[in-house]
Formats: sequence, structure tokens, C-alpha cells
Amino acid sequence: MTSKSADSNTSNKFNCDTLTLFAGCGGLDLGFHHNGYHINWVNEYDPWAADTYEKNFKGSVVDRRSIVEIDPYTDKTIPSADLI
Repeated sequence: MTSKSADSNTSNKFNCDTLTLFAGCGGLDLGFHHNGYHINWVNEYDPWAADTYEKNFKGSVVDRRSIVEIDPYTDKTIPSADLI
């Protein structure tokens, strides 16, 4: 897909804040991004997948903790979201 095509997709009607668990290298998030979703927080425990995600999404920061270490009720680093 060319960048021109990707840019035209980001003007979609969706405007949701999204959190991603088990992000992998970001394939699902790429689809969300192309449809106008805002990825506000990402979690991926596997170091290779997290490194790849950060290369695929420049400027992103991946929370690399194990999901069992995260308490969504008390962890203030996790923003509110419309979609998880």
C-alpha cells in the first residue's frame, strides 16, 4: 500500500482512543491506524516483538511488562480508552 493510499484511509470517520494488549509487531494496530484510531498505549512482553513494534510505529513506546504485573485499576500509566 502506498503512503498516499494510507493517508486517504486515515481521514475515516473513526476517532477512537485505543489500548493494545499482546501487540506483537503491530499488524492489528496498523489496521486501526489506517482507519483513524489513535493508539494511546501498547503492551507487548516479548522483547523482539516490542522492538519490531517500535520500529514499525516510530515514536511509540511499548510497555514491556508481563500482563500479570499490570493492574488496570491502579496503574496510572494506562490512559482511558474507547477500545481495548
